[in-house]
Amino acid sequence: MQEEDYIMKILKRFFDIISLLINNIKQDKIEDIDIHLDEMFDVYIGKGSSFFYENDNKVINDFLSETKNPIVKSEMLAELLYAKAISIKERESGKNMLKKSLYMFEYLDDNSSIFSMDRMNKINEIKKSLTNF
Repeated sequence: MQEEDYIMKILKRFFDIISLLINNIKQDKIEDIDIHLDEMFDVYIGKGSSFFYENDNKVINDFLSETKNPIVKSEMLAELLYAKAISIKERESGKNMLKKSLYMFEYLDDNSSIFSMDRMNKINEIKKSLTNF
């Protein structure tokens, strides 16, 4: 029970930070946001951001399956990839981040025991964005 409370506190803090960063994206503070997002990969997921940018979904899933609380880490990673995709100015890199984010959200949808309307909305939003690329 204490471990679940601790995980919930970490998740709340994580989502608060992501929300703050995404709100700043709209205020054109992209460089600062990218630095914070890159740091969050290492702090919350346990690997630097380049690992997730450079590797395919299978390698990423293999890494996550070896971590403690892989579903929680997958959810955090999906959110980080989504935030990173929003912040990327270069079209092809942004599209690749959106694809990885979509994959992670769909993986969560298939493997998590918790239904999330927010997750479903993001899946639909990402699919729309990808068709407009």
